[in-house]
Amino acid sequence: MRINAPAAYVILYALMYAAFGVASPFWPEYFRAKALNSQEIGLLLGAAMVVRLVAGPLVGRLADIAQALRSVLAVCAALAAAMAAALLRADSFVMLLCVALAQAAALAPMTSIADALSVSAARPQIAGKPFEYGWIRRRGVGCIRIRHHHHRSVHPA
Repeated sequence: MRINAPAAYVILYALMYAAFGVASPFWPEYFRAKALNSQEIGLLLGAAMVVRLVAGPLVGRLADIAQALRSVLAVCAALAAAMAAALLRADSFVMLLCVALAQAAALAPMTSIADALSVSAARPQIAGKPFEYGWIRRRGVGCIRIRHHHHRSVHPA
């Protein structure tokens, strides 16, 4: 059974944003549990942000040049998942930093590449209905809002 393009992209965005939204609030506490101090956590998270700023456009551009958006997205997703698993085994600041930076580099281009794929799949009509990129992205981002609302109702401030 083949999933139509709008449904496939809604699923893609929902999975990406749900993963980002579920994990990111807990990284500082996770690193604290791995015995990092506040300075090390700040350095790790700050360095990961810098890596994302560089890797996102760079990997995205390479994917464009190679005309391999789907392949690069798949590799990035697999690498990010592998690095998330590797974080479980890392037991020193240096190991955690290296793995977190590799994961940041893999995660950085994913939303841009997904956007490029979604927009390039847009056609005036799909099954008699317009393919609306904005509608699809909003549905994916809605997963974060649902998760955030659930988190706030389960863990009130």
